[in-house]
Amino acid sequence: LNSVASTAESFNPGLKSLKFQIVSREHQIKVSRAGLMPSLSLSYGVGSFYSSGARPILSFDNDPVEGLVPVFGDAPGFFTQIGDNIGQALGLSLNIPIFQNYSIRQGVRTSQINLENAKLNYENEKNNLYQAIVLAHQDAEAAYATYEATLEQITAAELSFEFAKTRYEAGVIDFNSYFETLNNKTRAERELLRAKYDYILKTKVLDLYQGKPLDF
Repeated sequence: LNSVASTAESFNPGLKSLKFQIVSREHQIKVSRAGLMPSLSLSYGVGSFYSSGARPILSFDNDPVEGLVPVFGDAPGFFTQIGDNIGQALGLSLNIPIFQNYSIRQGVRTSQINLENAKLNYENEKNNLYQAIVLAHQDAEAAYATYEATLEQITAAELSFEFAKTRYEAGVIDFNSYFETLNNKTRAERELLRAKYDYILKTKVLDLYQGKPLDF
């Protein structure tokens, strides 16, 4: 029985699914607890720009009214400006979860409760499976006991029939008495067949729990 239960536990898809849920809940707790720890972030960026109005100053003209007036050249090409205007930025930030500490701790507790519920679900499913296997095992044992009893019955019925046949042929008993023993023998054969297939069915239920193919 214990061997059957152990094999059924390793095969049962429902139990496997609940095991994965337990592992998932354990990882959720680790993720939730990570939120309580300070985090350090490092960032790096590169950028550039282009402007059609970015014309270089070549010289200055001395205007008698406006004074020095810049003389602009043509705007540099697109790729030239992109190469000349490259800028880089490096950032470092430290995040300490002070204000979110309460909500994060609540998330950790919720994850712990979910883990305990997953473990309870697993144990309940495991107990239900074991009880079902115990019942199936008891049914198989009872079916086998019935099969053995019918074997004894048919042996007795066959002996009685052969004895009655001999007496009938010798004229000791009438046809009704002979026919009654024949009916008893037929009835015993029918009961033996029923008991045999009932026992096979009960054993196949145990095979099903263990993941064995249902070959008849």
